[in-house]
Amino acid sequence: MKDSEDDVNVAQTDEFAEALLARVADARLRLAEAAATADSHAVAEALDELEDALGLARESGVEVPPIQRDGTEQ
Repeated sequence: MKDSEDDVNVAQTDEFAEALLARVADARLRLAEAAATADSHAVAEALDELEDALGLARESGVEVPPIQRDGTEQ
């Protein structure tokens, strides 16, 4: 019984990490789009979302891949 509980916990952890990485990717995209429009309010909102997502990832031990200058992941 313990093995199946461990499998469930691992699956939930993987799903959480994937959802968090998707949130970071979406926030990065929104920030890039906002920066392209020069809308300072949209930039501030997008930056807040990115900071929140990255902070949650750091607190949760989820490694977020860095991005290159061209916006692609390493």
